[in-house]
Amino acid sequence: TGRLEELSLSEASRKGTVLAAARQGTEAYLNRIMEIFEKYNAWEEKLQSCVNKRKCIQSMIDACRGIFENPLFLCDQNYRFLAITGLESEEQDTDTVSQDVMCSFRFEKEFQKLWRSSSAFLYQSKFLPYRNLSYRVRCEGNYTLGLNLQESRVPFRDSDRFLLEYLGEYICLYYDQNYMQLRQNQEEKTAVLIRMITGIETHRESLQHVMDSLQWEED
Repeated sequence: TGRLEELSLSEASRKGTVLAAARQGTEAYLNRIMEIFEKYNAWEEKLQSCVNKRKCIQSMIDACRGIFENPLFLCDQNYRFLAITGLESEEQDTDTVSQDVMCSFRFEKEFQKLWRSSSAFLYQSKFLPYRNLSYRVRCEGNYTLGLNLQESRVPFRDSDRFLLEYLGEYICLYYDQNYMQLRQNQEEKTAVLIRMITGIETHRESLQHVMDSLQWEED
């Protein structure tokens, strides 16, 4: 407790965060810190649960509600959507991610250069009215995925970069642990869709499993 200028900052403490509070009301500050800790601790437990229970990848993005204040999406190395926030909510058009984002990423050389970065990076497309915070997730199972946050609601916070990279670690863990199952699921999806297209009878259970994994409705 005390004024910030009274604290001596060693080289080690500069790497962390210094919290200074007046003696009066210290308990309120500590309670607030505990609330923040519990929020992110619960988020971490949700992400780990998604990995352990082999839930669909959309569940990883859904677990981020309340963590990021801007729209978040995950795409594959061909810039196709894998998961996106807001699928089950009635959000405004300005809060959703359009295909224009994918076109910008795919065809702009400046983005391609930044895409090689090992850390999250800011990118302003000349075709979009807002900035994107992107992070490339490299998985051992030959997956290259893109985590993207678009600044269409509120300005980015300093913490968004680190939170996005932290989420990327769990996305990578999810794919690495479930690589074989994901391959089998992809083969099953392909087989079921081919049977439907060619008019071959499809078991109801198989069709329902495919729809659930793709987040599709029956129609």
